Amino acid sequence: MLGAIFTTHLSNGFFMIWSGTQSGEGYEFHLLVLALSGVLMFNGAGAYSFDNLIFSKNKVSLKLG
Repeated sequence: MLGAIFTTHLSNGFFMIWSGTQSGEGYEFHLLVLALSGVLMFNGAGAYSFDNLIFSKNKVSLKLG
């Protein structure tokens, strides 16, 4: 996303253009994706995630070996 911001969208400004009058879009959405992925990376998906459902210690035990 940082590559897309700096190579393509930085010259178009911050906001996305909904009217279609500009040739490109801004970098607002890309910053949102970066922020959300950072939150997920540091906090995890949470109690209602599929990972928690599948790999819960109470429901499934992984046996390696």
